[in-house]
Amino acid sequence: MRVGVFVGTRADLGPLETVIAALADASDIELIVLGGVAFAAEDLRVLLSDDAMSVTVRSLATPVSVIDKDAMVTQGSLLAEGLRELHDSAPLDALVVLGDRWELLSVVSTAFLLGIRIVHLHGGEVTEGALDERVRHAVTKLADVHCVASSDAKRRVLQLGEDPERIRVTGAPGLDRLVGIEPATAGDLETLAQRSVGRPLVLFKYHPE
Repeated sequence: MRVGVFVGTRADLGPLETVIAALADASDIELIVLGGVAFAAEDLRVLLSDDAMSVTVRSLATPVSVIDKDAMVTQGSLLAEGLRELHDSAPLDALVVLGDRWELLSVVSTAFLLGIRIVHLHGGEVTEGALDERVRHAVTKLADVHCVASSDAKRRVLQLGEDPERIRVTGAPGLDRLVGIEPATAGDLETLAQRSVGRPLVLFKYHPE
Protein backbone atom coordinates (compact mmCIF):
# COMPACT_ATOMS: atom_id res chain seq x y z
CA MET A 1 0.00 0.00 0.00
CA ARG A 2 1.09 3.55 -0.70
CA VAL A 3 0.18 5.54 2.42
CA GLY A 4 0.46 9.27 3.00
CA VAL A 5 0.63 10.86 6.46
CA PHE A 6 -0.25 14.55 6.50
CA VAL A 7 1.58 16.75 9.01
CA GLY A 8 0.33 20.32 9.23
CA THR A 9 2.05 21.86 12.26
CA ARG A 10 3.80 20.93 15.51
CA ALA A 11 0.29 20.17 16.86
CA ASP A 12 0.14 16.93 14.89
CA LEU A 13 3.83 16.24 14.25
CA GLY A 14 4.53 15.13 17.83
CA PRO A 15 1.56 12.76 18.20
CA LEU A 16 2.18 11.36 14.69
CA GLU A 17 5.87 10.57 15.18
CA THR A 18 5.24 7.08 16.57
CA VAL A 19 2.64 6.40 13.86
CA ILE A 20 5.12 7.44 11.17
CA ALA A 21 7.83 5.24 12.70
CA ALA A 22 5.49 2.23 12.83
CA LEU A 23 4.35 2.68 9.24
CA ALA A 24 7.96 3.14 8.11
CA ASP A 25 8.80 -0.24 9.66
CA ALA A 26 5.97 -2.05 7.87
CA SER A 27 7.33 -4.07 4.96
CA ASP A 28 4.09 -3.87 2.97
CA ILE A 29 3.74 -0.06 3.11
CA GLU A 30 5.38 2.65 1.04
CA LEU A 31 5.18 5.71 3.26
CA ILE A 32 5.11 9.35 2.21
CA VAL A 33 5.03 12.12 4.83
CA LEU A 34 3.29 15.24 3.53
CA GLY A 35 3.81 18.81 4.73
CA GLY A 36 2.78 22.21 3.47
CA VAL A 37 1.54 24.43 6.31
CA ALA A 38 4.24 24.98 8.93
CA PHE A 39 6.87 22.66 7.47
CA ALA A 40 8.57 22.32 4.12
CA ALA A 41 9.84 18.88 3.15
CA GLU A 42 13.37 19.64 4.33
CA ASP A 43 12.07 20.85 7.71
CA LEU A 44 10.09 17.65 8.23
CA ARG A 45 13.09 15.56 7.27
CA VAL A 46 15.12 17.19 10.04
CA LEU A 47 12.33 16.95 12.63
CA LEU A 48 11.41 13.31 12.06
CA SER A 49 13.00 10.78 14.38
CA ASP A 50 15.82 8.52 13.22
CA ASP A 51 13.35 5.61 13.10
CA ALA A 52 11.52 7.24 10.20
CA MET A 53 14.45 8.63 8.21
CA SER A 54 13.90 6.15 5.36
CA VAL A 55 10.50 7.56 4.40
CA THR A 56 9.78 9.87 1.49
CA VAL A 57 8.89 13.45 2.48
CA ARG A 58 6.97 15.82 0.20
CA SER A 59 5.51 19.31 0.47
CA LEU A 60 2.00 19.81 -0.90
CA ALA A 61 2.52 23.60 -0.85
CA THR A 62 5.03 26.22 0.23
CA PRO A 63 4.64 26.74 4.00
CA VAL A 64 3.08 29.92 5.38
CA SER A 65 4.41 32.06 8.23
CA VAL A 66 1.23 34.00 9.07
CA ILE A 67 -2.19 32.44 9.47
CA ASP A 68 -5.35 34.50 9.07
CA LYS A 69 -8.66 33.89 7.27
CA ASP A 70 -7.30 34.91 3.88
CA ALA A 71 -4.21 32.74 4.33
CA MET A 72 -6.33 29.75 5.36
CA VAL A 73 -8.44 29.97 2.21
CA THR A 74 -5.47 30.51 -0.08
CA GLN A 75 -3.28 27.85 1.52
CA GLY A 76 -6.19 25.43 1.59
CA SER A 77 -6.57 25.63 -2.17
CA LEU A 78 -2.81 25.13 -2.63
CA LEU A 79 -2.84 22.06 -0.38
CA ALA A 80 -5.77 20.63 -2.33
CA GLU A 81 -4.01 21.16 -5.66
CA GLY A 82 -0.77 19.74 -4.27
CA LEU A 83 -2.51 16.58 -3.12
CA ARG A 84 -4.25 16.18 -6.48
CA GLU A 85 -0.94 16.51 -8.33
CA LEU A 86 0.74 14.01 -6.03
CA HIS A 87 -2.10 11.52 -6.42
CA ASP A 88 -2.13 11.94 -10.21
CA SER A 89 1.58 11.13 -10.46
CA ALA A 90 1.62 8.26 -7.96
CA PRO A 91 -1.79 7.35 -6.47
CA LEU A 92 -2.19 7.01 -2.70
CA ASP A 93 -4.13 4.08 -1.27
CA ALA A 94 -4.71 5.77 2.08
CA LEU A 95 -4.15 9.08 3.87
CA VAL A 96 -3.60 9.30 7.63
CA VAL A 97 -4.61 12.54 9.36
CA LEU A 98 -4.84 13.56 13.00
CA GLY A 99 -7.11 15.88 14.90
CA ASP A 100 -8.98 19.00 14.04
CA ARG A 101 -6.83 21.68 12.44
CA TRP A 102 -8.30 24.00 9.79
CA GLU A 103 -6.03 22.68 7.02
CA LEU A 104 -7.67 19.26 7.25
CA LEU A 105 -10.83 20.69 5.68
CA SER A 106 -8.94 21.12 2.40
CA VAL A 107 -6.72 18.05 2.55
CA VAL A 108 -9.37 15.56 3.65
CA SER A 109 -12.13 16.79 1.34
CA THR A 110 -9.71 16.52 -1.60
CA ALA A 111 -8.68 13.00 -0.58
CA PHE A 112 -12.36 12.07 -0.30
CA LEU A 113 -13.13 13.33 -3.81
CA LEU A 114 -10.07 11.54 -5.21
CA GLY A 115 -11.19 8.25 -3.69
CA ILE A 116 -8.28 7.96 -1.23
CA ARG A 117 -9.17 6.03 1.93
CA ILE A 118 -8.96 8.34 4.96
CA VAL A 119 -7.74 7.19 8.37
CA HIS A 120 -8.58 9.74 11.07
CA LEU A 121 -6.90 9.78 14.48
CA HIS A 122 -8.39 11.50 17.55
CA GLY A 123 -11.93 11.87 16.31
CA GLY A 124 -14.81 12.07 18.76
CA GLU A 125 -13.15 14.52 21.13
CA VAL A 126 -14.51 17.80 22.47
CA THR A 127 -13.23 21.39 22.24
CA GLU A 128 -16.37 23.37 22.94
CA GLY A 129 -16.59 26.83 21.41
CA ALA A 130 -13.57 26.37 19.12
CA LEU A 131 -13.29 26.06 15.35
CA ASP A 132 -11.59 22.71 16.01
CA GLU A 133 -14.88 21.12 17.09
CA ARG A 134 -16.59 21.53 13.71
CA VAL A 135 -13.47 20.61 11.75
CA ARG A 136 -13.01 17.40 13.75
CA HIS A 137 -16.60 16.31 13.20
CA ALA A 138 -16.42 17.17 9.48
CA VAL A 139 -13.30 15.04 9.09
CA THR A 140 -15.01 12.22 10.98
CA LYS A 141 -17.88 12.18 8.47
CA LEU A 142 -15.44 11.96 5.54
CA ALA A 143 -13.13 9.35 7.10
CA ASP A 144 -13.20 5.62 6.32
CA VAL A 145 -11.40 4.41 9.45
CA HIS A 146 -11.56 6.02 12.90
CA CYS A 147 -8.71 5.48 15.39
CA VAL A 148 -10.05 7.05 18.55
CA ALA A 149 -8.25 7.61 21.84
CA SER A 150 -10.94 6.54 24.31
CA SER A 151 -14.25 4.76 24.75
CA ASP A 152 -15.90 8.18 25.23
CA ALA A 153 -14.57 9.29 21.85
CA LYS A 154 -15.87 6.09 20.28
CA ARG A 155 -19.33 6.78 21.71
CA ARG A 156 -19.38 10.26 20.16
CA VAL A 157 -18.27 8.95 16.75
CA LEU A 158 -21.06 6.38 16.93
CA GLN A 159 -23.49 9.22 17.70
CA LEU A 160 -22.40 10.82 14.43
CA GLY A 161 -23.70 7.72 12.67
CA GLU A 162 -20.42 5.99 11.84
CA ASP A 163 -20.22 2.23 11.34
CA PRO A 164 -18.98 0.49 14.53
CA GLU A 165 -16.88 -1.86 12.38
CA ARG A 166 -14.78 1.08 11.23
CA ILE A 167 -13.99 2.43 14.70
CA ARG A 168 -10.95 1.29 16.69
CA VAL A 169 -10.02 2.44 20.19
CA THR A 170 -6.26 2.75 19.72
CA GLY A 171 -5.36 5.21 22.49
CA ALA A 172 -3.40 8.41 21.99
CA PRO A 173 -0.27 7.66 19.91
CA GLY A 174 1.53 10.71 21.26
CA LEU A 175 1.73 8.99 24.64
CA ASP A 176 3.78 6.18 23.10
CA ARG A 177 6.73 8.56 23.02
CA LEU A 178 6.85 8.44 26.82
CA VAL A 179 7.37 4.68 26.97
CA GLY A 180 10.91 3.81 27.93
CA ILE A 181 11.95 7.34 28.89
CA GLU A 182 14.14 7.34 31.97
CA PRO A 183 12.93 9.77 34.66
CA ALA A 184 15.23 12.71 35.28
CA THR A 185 17.00 12.79 38.61
CA ALA A 186 16.68 15.79 40.90
CA GLY A 187 20.18 16.83 39.81
CA ASP A 188 19.29 16.53 36.12
CA LEU A 189 16.21 18.67 36.67
CA GLU A 190 18.16 21.39 38.48
CA THR A 191 20.75 21.42 35.69
CA LEU A 192 18.00 21.76 33.10
CA ALA A 193 16.22 24.51 35.04
CA GLN A 194 19.49 26.19 36.03
CA ARG A 195 18.18 26.69 39.54
CA SER A 196 17.45 24.83 42.75
CA VAL A 197 14.23 22.84 42.52
CA GLY A 198 12.25 22.31 45.71
CA ARG A 199 9.34 20.08 46.59
CA PRO A 200 6.47 19.84 46.02
CA LEU A 201 6.98 20.40 42.29
CA VAL A 202 4.13 21.03 39.85
CA LEU A 203 4.57 21.01 36.07
CA PHE A 204 1.78 22.21 33.79
CA LYS A 205 1.26 23.01 30.12
CA TYR A 206 -0.74 26.03 29.01
CA HIS A 207 -2.44 26.19 25.61
CA PRO A 208 -1.94 29.69 24.18
CA GLU A 209 -5.55 29.95 23.01
